[in-house]
Amino acid sequence: MTVPATLHDAIPPVVSDTARSALFPTPTIDQRVHHLTNQELQRWNGSEWRYDTLSAGVINVRSFGAGPGASSQENATAIQAAIDAADAAVGPRTVFFPDGSYPVDREIEIRANGVLVDLGSAEIIGPAVGTATGGILTVVDRRDTTRLLTRISVRGGLIRPGNVSDNGMNVAGNAHQIMLHGIKVDCTTGQRAFAVQTDNTFTSPAPRIKDVVISDCISFGGGTNGLDIESAFGDNLISDVVVNNMTIRDASTAIRLGGGGNPWFTNRVLLSNITITGAGQAMTADNARRLVIHGLAAHGLTVGGLNIKDAEDSVIQGVYLNATGTPVNGGIAITDTVGVSAGRVNVSDFIIAGGFTNGFIGFGLGTVVGPGYIMGAGTGLRTLSNTQHCHYHDITFDGVSSLVNSFRDADRYTNLMQRSGSDLRVIRNDLFTDVVTTAALPAPGPNMDGRILIEDAGPGDKNVVYYAGGQRFTLVPFGGGQGLLP
Repeated sequence: MTVPATLHDAIPPVVSDTARSALFPTPTIDQRVHHLTNQELQRWNGSEWRYDTLSAGVINVRSFGAGPGASSQENATAIQAAIDAADAAVGPRTVFFPDGSYPVDREIEIRANGVLVDLGSAEIIGPAVGTATGGILTVVDRRDTTRLLTRISVRGGLIRPGNVSDNGMNVAGNAHQIMLHGIKVDCTTGQRAFAVQTDNTFTSPAPRIKDVVISDCISFGGGTNGLDIESAFGDNLISDVVVNNMTIRDASTAIRLGGGGNPWFTNRVLLSNITITGAGQAMTADNARRLVIHGLAAHGLTVGGLNIKDAEDSVIQGVYLNATGTPVNGGIAITDTVGVSAGRVNVSDFIIAGGFTNGFIGFGLGTVVGPGYIMGAGTGLRTLSNTQHCHYHDITFDGVSSLVNSFRDADRYTNLMQRSGSDLRVIRNDLFTDVVTTAALPAPGPNMDGRILIEDAGPGDKNVVYYAGGQRFTLVPFGGGQGLLP
């Protein structure tokens, strides 16, 4: 952080500790200098020079004793004290971390409403033995399970969990209007890099997390999940979460959306411009309602792509998935749990490449899939027996061992194509909505205009019937029949 110009003018600058001692051989209490080496203020407290606040409303964690030479316990105590001081202050407040490493021995609770925690280029290092709560930096107030935290921002910095049971950056409990920006988490020895999770500890009222924005963040080094958004059991709810411009590397499952076994307690989540490399699974989602994925690219997957279960009223658009080897799971799987309704999912503009066992696994009520391109899968399209009223359209299969496992009577398949070298052929195109007997042909009328039916007039006698202008026409007779004329 740059010191304001007014402070440059009011406080003498020094270029080194030696220059500071020469300028003030016998400093007085509260004497301050502007240390040019690290662009920070220092204040004489009567026995030593300590880091001071940079400007009004800015609280420097080093003023509370955190920084070089401090133990992990001292750092954690000092950082928590700085945050609590911000919570008690009035007006805009920033908790600032000067450059450097800050080992901590426990979870740091960001429990100050309306605060900005500016990590800058600082590094927060978690304990090797793990924290009792499983988090390094967490937006939570564990002293008061009923408190609502709001208008909190955290930006910058690098977080390194020191134990496989710990997460990096967390949002828990009751929290609204939270923004996480430009944070990096090294999850080499951590569990989840970023976690948004309701906590069953907060039971009165049941925890609610909403209006969370995570932008321009990076997870690397591995870990169980790069991003975990999970609501607990009961009436806990997470809603209105936006994740934009995020990079996740080497996680077992890059993104996990969980509903705690209850339908749709993760509601209105938007994932945009997500890049995943070297993960096992790109994403799993259970009980997600109104999920929107817009722009996701995953490279080098070894287990599977997107496994979306029990989703409803959701959109998946602009997805590229690339597999290394032959993953067990599908590229994109839209499935359900017995007894849980799922449907109205739109999947479009996707490319699935590499050795997925199944390119696309389709289920749902009213699911619409296409356009898309599936390359190199074992089975291109795998439909499940209980799918209904789904529409698969404008999908091209290239180098796929088996195109479609089964065409379901209750679904529609339009413009499905197979590429072989330079040739492209249509494998199914349902231009006709139904096959009906002669007696069951609907009467012409405005409500039938534009419909095309196949009339079954008897063995070997099939006719194509077209409705237009309030009349019924026979276009092409199939077999030996002469067809019906208007």
